[in-house]
Amino acid sequence: MIRGNEKVTLQKQCGTIIDDIKSKVVQPDMFFIDDPNLPIEEGDYFLRGLPNGLEEMYIILDRGYYNSFGSIKAHYQCKVKKVSCIELENPKQVIYNLYGSNNRLNNNLIDNSINLVELSADDVFEKIRKLIKESIENDSTKRVLRDIVSNMELTQGANEFNQHYIRFITNIANQINIFSPLIPALSQMIQ
Repeated sequence: MIRGNEKVTLQKQCGTIIDDIKSKVVQPDMFFIDDPNLPIEEGDYFLRGLPNGLEEMYIILDRGYYNSFGSIKAHYQCKVKKVSCIELENPKQVIYNLYGSNNRLNNNLIDNSINLVELSADDVFEKIRKLIKESIENDSTKRVLRDIVSNMELTQGANEFNQHYIRFITNIANQINIFSPLIPALSQMIQ
């Protein structure tokens, strides 16, 4: 498919625009440019105006520069691909990798769901001990919290648990954000 002389615009990757470039022949996948001084590079774009005011955009895949040879002057035979065709060939794909409990992905939705995580008491106390070990820097605070957790574990299901729970919450007040995911599970153990 050969079209006659047209004017195209070169849009450089850096954003520079060069207007009114004479393109001698335009084919669906090739533009012929007679001006060898143009800074055409792979990855730049040609913009081609249509009579209806819309514009086609072509990415330059190979600038195809040719030196003069005999009576043929230096020129470009740019291999191009229409950007809209590339987007249709390669639809945008988004991959979401979600890990852990209660993950969800809401796209333009309001999330009114409620998460219920069933953890055994052993799991809760194990996770709390792990958080104490990894997140608390002060050794005496670690020791106090470990003792409280041991007491809570020993007294779960009994009225004494409540006192140890209150003591635990009081002692983690400055680090509540660390333990907050486990507080609901602990609260369920209150008698």
